[in-house]
Amino acid sequence: MRTLLCALLSGLLFNTAVSAQTEPDTVVALPGIVILDSLGGVNFRDGVATRVISANRISVWPGASLSDLLGAESFALVRQFGSTGYSAVSLRGSGSEHTLILLDGVALADPQSGRLDLSTVPISFLESVTISPGAGHNSGGQGALGGTIELRSLAPTAQPFFRAMLLSGAFGRIHGGAVLSRSIGPAKALIALDLSEYTADFPYTDPSSFPPETVRRTGAERSGTNVFTRVSVASAFGDWDASLWRTDIRRGVPGPSNAPPRNAKQIDRATRFRITNIHRINRGSVTLQLAVSEISLDFFEAESSPEVSLQRSDTHSDSRAVNLQVRATRAVSRFFMLEAKSLIRNERSSIRGGKRQSHGTLDISSTYDNTPGRLATLGATLGASLVVWNDGLVSETRLLPRASVRIVPAGFGGFSIRSSAGRVFRTPSFSDRYWLPGGNPDLLPEAGWTADTGLDLRFASGAGSVELSATAFWSSLRDKIVWHPSLAGSQIRVWRPDNVGKVVGYGAESSVDFAWRTGASTRLAAVVLYTYTRSEDRTDPGTRSYGHQLRYVPRQVLKARLTFESRSVTVEAVSEWVSERYTSSDERFPLPGYRVLMLRAGRNINIFGGDLAALFVLENALNEDIEHIRFYPMPPRHLRFSLRYTINKFKSDPS
Repeated sequence: MRTLLCALLSGLLFNTAVSAQTEPDTVVALPGIVILDSLGGVNFRDGVATRVISANRISVWPGASLSDLLGAESFALVRQFGSTGYSAVSLRGSGSEHTLILLDGVALADPQSGRLDLSTVPISFLESVTISPGAGHNSGGQGALGGTIELRSLAPTAQPFFRAMLLSGAFGRIHGGAVLSRSIGPAKALIALDLSEYTADFPYTDPSSFPPETVRRTGAERSGTNVFTRVSVASAFGDWDASLWRTDIRRGVPGPSNAPPRNAKQIDRATRFRITNIHRINRGSVTLQLAVSEISLDFFEAESSPEVSLQRSDTHSDSRAVNLQVRATRAVSRFFMLEAKSLIRNERSSIRGGKRQSHGTLDISSTYDNTPGRLATLGATLGASLVVWNDGLVSETRLLPRASVRIVPAGFGGFSIRSSAGRVFRTPSFSDRYWLPGGNPDLLPEAGWTADTGLDLRFASGAGSVELSATAFWSSLRDKIVWHPSLAGSQIRVWRPDNVGKVVGYGAESSVDFAWRTGASTRLAAVVLYTYTRSEDRTDPGTRSYGHQLRYVPRQVLKARLTFESRSVTVEAVSEWVSERYTSSDERFPLPGYRVLMLRAGRNINIFGGDLAALFVLENALNEDIEHIRFYPMPPRHLRFSLRYTINKFKSDPS
């Protein structure tokens, strides 16, 4: 694997002939928002509390996956089953199934589980990440109680572009990738390759040993391959854009650290195809999009002993999803914009011999913006989605209204008040309904409401800027799907889901974004994010869990980043503090909180007509014992080193 990575990157690095150019300061326009800030921070034009991780921030991030990036750069809480295991995201105390993750407008979650493993998404081909907590966004029909995370892939460029990266670290970690873009006749094409290998054989304290004994993690190795291609072309029939993404992840499944080693393997494969056509009309546009995904999982488990020969049990599951979306937008006046969107989604799973379900959504919304207003600038969106779900036997129809508003008083351009609210609706996954043993075909969809209100402040001078943001939020979810032990026969107990849950969540988010320039080449920046979350079980007053915090939801999370740049040198510290979490539903068994500190130092050098960046990273600098999930340890203090070479940087927002 190491030889392949080095040979690939060396060949691309020294055999690609392109010309260099400087990177101008530009503004990146995303659907529904405009990014103007240098920190990838608060969006000051939308009624929804939105944060953006910019292209430049992604390009210098020392991690390799979306899991690393979101965990450090946003309000999202990321939980990992060890350094190479499944990685889930949570917004505002909700489950990972209540966070909608989109890539170029297409949902990424597997219909089988209703979730996405963040560790399978590399950041090497991402241009920006937009995080919109709450359901004020037009995604309530897809169950986004916690919020929406929108990923934008790198767009092909007419000017040749090349970037290569090689990362090496402790415990057998090596990661490499390359991105190449150029025009081919009338078309612009991009290809990105991402390869990784990780043995993850780090030392940890065995909780089952007495006295405590330090051992090495075994069976947690992981390797992965991602290939992403995208082609765009302008024609008389509109602007065409297509992408194809192939993922192959192979990993060991060692199980919890307090149990005997487990010889199990898992292979995750996914193929995702999308084609989009945008046709311009008078004062608007019409967008057609077709997306197809095929996702499979293979699980192998082997047991061996001197007396018993090798035995293996195989589990295979696969799912397919087809999306057809039509979207039309039109400015009806100087102040009003109308949007209508229709989405048809058909899903199939191989579970129990083959199951299908279909979703249909009709969404209509109107946006008002009187910028600049005489007394106040008002931006407001009012919309509703009509959602229909059918599996051939059962059909559900729900109306999901939503609204958001932002007010900027005249003369106070750096101050705004915003509020949003919306209804959400999530159908059970194939695993919830048909998993053997324990699936419940009679499950009902979950439904709930969420609302938030907040204020934003911005102070700017010629040398720097400060942005302050604070948000209070609330949510309520009924018919929550809860898995619990159930008797399936005499002394036979299985886990089974039921619509028995009600969850009420509330809390607050606040952020401070600071930037200061002391010259043409020196810059100091800081970001602080704080979240308080209370997510309570309100299902049954007669149970011990009533009124208590949900499992693995911390009440407090504090994240901070301090960056100093001087000419070609960058020094940065990134930290995260997570309070204790409970592993039982009655708050009796707390998992200790933890602190994470990452230190990095890098330097950029202009060489061979491009930019070479060398970066040293000290992970877990405080050498804390970290467990996101009990008995799934994370690595101790260790060092990583990376090289990144770029010719012709993408035009993006300044960082």
